[in-house]
Amino acid sequence: MKTHKGHEVAVIEGDSAAISDRGTTITTLATQMTTAASTLQDIKSGKLVGKGYAMDKIKDVIGDIHGDLDEAGRRYKPAGKTLTDYAGVLATVQAQMKTIVGDCETSEKALATAQSDATAADSALTQHNTSVSDHPPAPDQADASKSAGEKLSGAAMSAHSTLTTANETHDHNLGRFDTAYDTWDEAYEHAVNGLGDANKIGKDSTWENIAGVLAVISEWVGWIGLAIAVLGLIIGGPFFAIAALVVGVIALALTVALMFDGRKGWGDLAWAIVGVLPIGKLGQGFGKFFKAIPKQLTGPLGQIRNIRGITAVAKGGWRAGSKANFAAFVTKVSKTRMTGPFTLAGLGQRFLGGANRSFTVAFQDAAQAGTGYGKQLVKNLPTALADLAKGSAPSTWEKAWNVYKWADKGVAMSNGKPSGGLSPAKILNGLVG
Repeated sequence: MKTHKGHEVAVIEGDSAAISDRGTTITTLATQMTTAASTLQDIKSGKLVGKGYAMDKIKDVIGDIHGDLDEAGRRYKPAGKTLTDYAGVLATVQAQMKTIVGDCETSEKALATAQSDATAADSALTQHNTSVSDHPPAPDQADASKSAGEKLSGAAMSAHSTLTTANETHDHNLGRFDTAYDTWDEAYEHAVNGLGDANKIGKDSTWENIAGVLAVISEWVGWIGLAIAVLGLIIGGPFFAIAALVVGVIALALTVALMFDGRKGWGDLAWAIVGVLPIGKLGQGFGKFFKAIPKQLTGPLGQIRNIRGITAVAKGGWRAGSKANFAAFVTKVSKTRMTGPFTLAGLGQRFLGGANRSFTVAFQDAAQAGTGYGKQLVKNLPTALADLAKGSAPSTWEKAWNVYKWADKGVAMSNGKPSGGLSPAKILNGLVG
């Protein structure tokens, strides 16, 4: 049996009690999640003070789990209420439908009976009228025939009246079912939409998805920068310093982008700026420090371009004139004692003076040795290498700064975070945030 809207007349399936219990459980769990998240946040921020190994261990492993837990709780709470509300409507509709379905079955049977009775009454009246028409009754039987016809006509009218009432009753019952069904259908759609909306709470936007990718790239850039720094310490040379600066500029750009998403703070920005500015020059005064900034930012590209700028001085050009002497120059560089790239003294030079310091010392010694070839060489070198050949030793401030940076990188390699462990970024984030 179907209604006029095409709905099958049957009680809607579903265990309303189980759904209600599930909704209540989820709501309770949501409250527990948000409460636990708040507690973890208080522990991480120091608002909730505790001492002991267990508390220290919790601080170590909390990370950002409180945010994920809070997000889950904020999703679960409306989801639980949605299920509970739906269960209430379902229970009410099911109770109504149990009665309505029974009434529909009864009215359907009554309608079938009324249709059958009306058909029989009509048939009896038609047969009587046909018989009278074909075989008119004798005068003495006319009154009896007329009376019988009137009775049959009355029975037919009564049967049709009963049929009309049965039809109206059945239509009414089917309408009652449609009303109950529509109430359930509306509640079901509301529940589906409610669960969908709850699931969207905390869902990443397009920018958040992009920021997530940038965060991964930033992590990799951090590791690349650390690898370049370590190679610079072991091997040395100005090109590692250039590469480290380029990576630092990329890291700074990523930090600025991630600040818009809240993944980075002012402390991270300050530390990223420190990575590209010549902080070691502060010991020489603010004037030299600020003058060094443009060169620090634009120097690498200029140095790379200047490598191609070696001019011809000797007959046949610089390259032809240097063939006989370059081997001797290389020999002098290789014989420079205690500053080779793999000696402890060389590592110490870099540790105190920076990634290219021992290369600078060796290069200076070699360029200044021999019978004037060093001066001729310096004269024809690109600006970048010429500056190295004439460079001065780092100041005490620069040495202290370089020691700090290498110590920070050492902590980075031990705790698995490329940002290091001595960076004040988190402290500044806490003060500003």
